[in-house]
Parts: sequence; C-alpha cells; structure tokens
Amino acid sequence: MRLAAPATLALAVVALALPPMHAGQIEWAQPIDGFTEPQAGEHPRIIFRKDDLPEIRRRAQTEQGQVVLDRARQMLERRYTNWNAAAYAFLYLVTEDQDYADKAKQAARDVIRGRPDPDERYTWPGRDQSRAGPIMAALALAYDMAYDGWDEDFRREVADAILSNEFTRQIAHEPDLEPGAYRWGAQAGGLGLALLALRGDPEADDERIDELSPRVLDHIRREIEEGFSERGYYWDGHHPGRFSGNKGIIPFIQAYRNAAGYDLAPADTNVHWISTKWIYELVRFGRDADGASSILRGRYLHDPPPNPRELSRLGKFALGFGIVPERHKAEMLWVFNHIVRRDETDYDINEYPHFAAWVMANWPFDIEPRNPRETMPRILRDTESGYFVFRSDWTGEADDM
Repeated sequence: MRLAAPATLALAVVALALPPMHAGQIEWAQPIDGFTEPQAGEHPRIIFRKDDLPEIRRRAQTEQGQVVLDRARQMLERRYTNWNAAAYAFLYLVTEDQDYADKAKQAARDVIRGRPDPDERYTWPGRDQSRAGPIMAALALAYDMAYDGWDEDFRREVADAILSNEFTRQIAHEPDLEPGAYRWGAQAGGLGLALLALRGDPEADDERIDELSPRVLDHIRREIEEGFSERGYYWDGHHPGRFSGNKGIIPFIQAYRNAAGYDLAPADTNVHWISTKWIYELVRFGRDADGASSILRGRYLHDPPPNPRELSRLGKFALGFGIVPERHKAEMLWVFNHIVRRDETDYDINEYPHFAAWVMANWPFDIEPRNPRETMPRILRDTESGYFVFRSDWTGEADDM
C-alpha cells in the first residue's frame, strides 16, 4: 500500500459494526468524528448531507455561487447528456424549485430508456463495465439529490434500473482487467457510489446491495493500493489514471465519507496525491480539456489530439478539492487560477453540468491562492514507481517543467 511511512501510520484495522459495505476491509480508513448514519430515505448523502444544505444554499447566494449556478444552467441548455439529470437535481436542492426536480425526473427517465449520450459509450446500460459504472453513478446522483422531489414509484424504478443493469453483477463478481488498468477504478467506484446512494432505502433491495457491496469495496481498496503509487502515479499511464480517478475513485471517496462515515484519504496517507499531483503535472504547453496540458505517459498517448469534451478529462479540480488536504488547497487553487482557468466564469464546469454540485460543496472560495514555489519542493518523487516530476518554477508559462 502506498501509505505514509509506518512511523506516522497509527490507524488500526477498522472494526465496523455497520452492514457488509464496510466489513473492515480498508485498514487505513479513518472514522469521521461525529458521523451519523443516514436514515432510510434520508437524502442527499453522496456529495453532501442533508444537514449541509443550509450552507450549500448560502454559498449558492454568494457572487461566486451565482456564477456556478449560471454556468450549470448554460451547460444544461447547450446539450443533452446522461449527467443532466444530476445537474437538474442539484438545482432543485439549491433553489427548492419543484420544476427542477421534474426536469431531473424526465432526464433520468431518458437515461433509463436509452436516450443516446453525446458519447455513445455512455448510453444506458453502458458499452462495457468501465462505462456502466460511471453512468450508474450519474443516475444515482440524480436519485440522491432529487429524492424528496420524486414520487416513490419513480425512485423505485431508478433503484431497480441500477441494480438490474446488465453490468452490475459483472463489476462486482467478474471485473475485467486488474487494478492499475484504467477501467478498474471507474467501474468499481461508479457502482460503489450508486450502492451508497441506495443503501437502506425502502425503494432498494438491501439484500442485493449487501451482497454486492463488500466485493465492490474490495475492488476500490485494491485500486488505491495496487493501481496508484505513493504520489498518484498510475501504472497503466497518465490518462488511464485520470479515467480511474475522475470517473470512480475520487467521487467514491467523498461519498464514502458522507454516506459511510469513513475517510479513505486521511491526512497521514498518500491517497490524496491522486489529486494533489496536478499541482506538479499541469503546465501551459498546449491546450487540454481544462485549459492546460499534462504529461502523457503509458496507454492512450492520443494521436490525433484527445477529444476535449471527454468526461474523463473534466472535473479534476471540482472533484479533487474534495480529497486534497487543507495544507495543499491554496496551492491547488493557484494552479487552477494561473494555469487552467479560462475566464472569470470558469469553475471547472465544462461540458457536463453536474460538476457544479461538487464545486458548491468543495471549492475553497474563501482562501487565498498560494504559489506552490513558496511551500512545496520542486521535485515530485514517487520512490516506489521510480517516477519523478521536475519543476523549474510555477509561473504559468510553458517552461515550468
């Protein structure tokens, strides 16, 4: 496991009294102080909890929050995606406008009925395991955030669709490839998030969830332990690591905190480097989907250039701020503002509007960005993999690396 040095890792194996989703499988998981288990039918619980809604709504009324909501609405007007249901559900929570819940319901129904996503690989039930996991998570996010605005019959329809997806059992019992190959984290993390959203609800089959959950959680554990190295290096290559992290592992970590009460990226482990590494790896020597470029290594070096609208290339800051430790958030924000950001309305919400929910929950609106040169060494060293990144500086220019 790519964790902190043994002298600093004092966490015992977690002895969990909860149902089999937990089962003490992740030794470094740290209990969340004051955690209260979600009650049956209590939502939201994935990106944030119900008790967080007053603060989320307050943030939505700030100048930055209004920019985020406007950007989400613009993305919704631009095109249909199978993630629009989650975005409408988020707007419902923030505004308490039933019209948004109704739009989320219609969009979720479109997903289940197989309305084509612009990226046809993500049309329900998904082309393969690696696409099925994320699209199940997208549907579960809509269910989680629009729960109180939907009728019981439709909630049950969504829960049944997820649990009966043709890839659900395969992901849990017959996963393709192995940890460290790009599909693993996306499929396991996506299904895992969906199971957390459904778990304990009267609309869902808890016996089925309890049968699937321990296996899925073990796949996620293995991806973190075996797929990622100690500073976020991913064995299958640079883009596959982004695919695994953005589409599965990172959102699952946040969901596991909120819905299960355990932190899989506590400060004394290296798990957070799955996102923190972007402080080192993003430079302005061309244009990627997020306005900057990163190292290309391993599978998918992309010739011709990659499609900037691909889901796996997006949201690394909206999601990443959820697991980056407090001590590195100011540096992460500087990198976004000086290397990635396109304009004053850009809060890492591009193409897929549902990222607005993570922005509202995670974005450090109230901290001052800090240039990494002031606090961080100019070498990122992953000793286990033999991977190094050398920075000459952080200026936002092409010669930084």
